[in-house]
Amino acid sequence: MKTKSRRLNIGSMKQRVEVQSYSVVADGLGGNTRTWSTLSSVWANITPINGSESLEVGGLKSKTKFKILTRYKLNLGSDSFINPLMRIVYDGKNYNIQYAVNKGEEGAITEMVAIAE
Repeated sequence: MKTKSRRLNIGSMKQRVEVQSYSVVADGLGGNTRTWSTLSSVWANITPINGSESLEVGGLKSKTKFKILTRYKLNLGSDSFINPLMRIVYDGKNYNIQYAVNKGEEGAITEMVAIAE
């Protein structure tokens, strides 16, 4: 019996995204620099979930949450699972991952919730 996540139309994954990992590298001056390295380039489906605005120092800030679906098996090298120290980059926009789950626990689809910078 097919479940809901297995019936997902893979053809709906039309956005080519990069999965990037965060690391800290010594800058040679006694400090550290944050760097992002691309682990994989995959097909995804990015859908907005909700948004909010808040008044912060410097003016009005908006945040939009997105649901990002990819195939479960991503070739990420030693970082075999999506985690909050990773981000998705699509069309020049960074999506900071809040969490990722194995949708339906079937090993077919990874569902992530991310906030756009």
